[in-house]
Amino acid sequence: MDALIIACVGRNHINYLNNLNAKGDEEKIKFELRNKLCNKEIQDSKGNYKWVFKKPWPTFTQDAKQILQ
Repeated sequence: MDALIIACVGRNHINYLNNLNAKGDEEKIKFELRNKLCNKEIQDSKGNYKWVFKKPWPTFTQDAKQILQ
């Protein structure tokens, strides 16, 4: 699983995660990377959402589960 994730992660993913934890004037970079790398997913009927990384391909989760089993 570790190798699969490492193979799918790029420099922008690392920069985004670093910017999430950094303090300072990196807000513009953080939002640009978030919009490039993530999708909004609705959590409930009230319209609450969270940002999640886009999958490398649509069936990534199912393919990975099948291969790892």
